[in-house]
Amino acid sequence: MNNWHEWMRQLLGLIGLPASLAGSYVNAFIPVARQLYDIDPYAVLRAVDIQPEQLAQPGFRLSLYRTFKLLKIAEQMTGDPLVGLRLGQHVQPKSYEVLGYALMSRSNLQQAIEQLIRFDALIWDVGGTRFVREGNYAVLELNPLYVPWVPPQAFELAISGQVAFGRWITGFEGAPFAVSFRHSCRGDHAVYAEVFGCNVLFDAPRNAVIFPEEYLQMPLRYADPNLARIMIGTGQRLMENYRQETNIANETRALICELLSTAQQDMDSVAQRMGMSGHQLSRRLQGAGCRFPDLVEEVRQDLAGHYLASPDLALTDIAFLLGFSEQSAFTRAFKRWTGQAPAHFRRQQLAESPVA
Repeated sequence: MNNWHEWMRQLLGLIGLPASLAGSYVNAFIPVARQLYDIDPYAVLRAVDIQPEQLAQPGFRLSLYRTFKLLKIAEQMTGDPLVGLRLGQHVQPKSYEVLGYALMSRSNLQQAIEQLIRFDALIWDVGGTRFVREGNYAVLELNPLYVPWVPPQAFELAISGQVAFGRWITGFEGAPFAVSFRHSCRGDHAVYAEVFGCNVLFDAPRNAVIFPEEYLQMPLRYADPNLARIMIGTGQRLMENYRQETNIANETRALICELLSTAQQDMDSVAQRMGMSGHQLSRRLQGAGCRFPDLVEEVRQDLAGHYLASPDLALTDIAFLLGFSEQSAFTRAFKRWTGQAPAHFRRQQLAESPVA
C-alpha cells in the first residue's frame, strides 16, 4: 500500500507539473518520421490524444506528461528504442521557434550556447541546462530538475538535436570530444557512435556534450546582428510573460490537477489562484489556442487511465478524485474519451499489467 501511495504521489507530481515542450519541436519531426519509419506519425499523435492541428498553432505547448508519453508510444509503434536519438539528428531552426533564430543569428558558437541557456525554457522548461569550462574543454549539461520523470528517449532526442543544430549553424561536421548519458545503453552502441562521431559514455553522472574549448569561437554561417537583436528582444518578452502568457495552458493545467478532487476546478477558482479574473484567464487561454473545459478534460483523461490501473480504487472514488459529482458522469466521460466503459478498461489494464 505504501508503494501505491508513493506511485500516486509521483503520478500527480508529473501530471501536475506546469513544465511543457514547444509544439513546434514535435511538429518539425512529423515529415522526418514518415521518411525514417514505415508508420503514420499522426497515428502516434492520436494515441496520445494530440491533434495535428494543435501542433501547427503558433505558441502551442505540450504538457511534460504528454510529451514523455508521446516518446514512449513512438518507441513502441516504431519498434526502435533509439527513435529519439535518430529524430534529433533532423532538428531545424523552426524546431526551436524564436530560440532557433536567436541562436543561428549570433556571431559564434559560444554566444549561441549562452543564448540557449538563457531562453531554453521556450523549448522545454525542465531546467538544469548548464554551460561550464573544464580545463581545455567546454561542457553543455542537461540535468533537469525533474530527472526521475524524464525518460531516456527525451535526453537522447535533446542532446542529439543540440549536436545536430550545432553542426548546422557552424557548418562544421566535426565531432564532440565525448557525449555522456546518465542512463544505460539502450540499443546498438555503434549507432550512438555514428550519430555523435565520438566516444559515448553511459551510466555517467551527467547528461552532457563535451567538446574542445576552441570550438566556442567558431563563427556561425548565418550570423546577422540585426536578426539577433530582434529575436533576442522577442525572446526576452516571451520569458518575461512566460507563466501568464507563453505557458498559460500548462500553468492552468497544473492547477486543475491540484484542485480536481476539491471540486474547485472551475475557471474562477483557478484564475484566482493565478492572480487574475476568470475573464482574463479565458482570454489568455484563447490566445494560446485552447479552452478551459478542454484542459479539464485533458487532465481528467490523463489521470483516469492511471487510477483505473489500480485495484485499490473503487470507481466511485475515481469519479470523486477526478472532480465528477457522481460515478455515472465519470462513466459517460470515459466512454467519450476511449469508447470503453471504465470497468472494461480496468479489466484489460489489470490483465496486462497488474499493480503489485
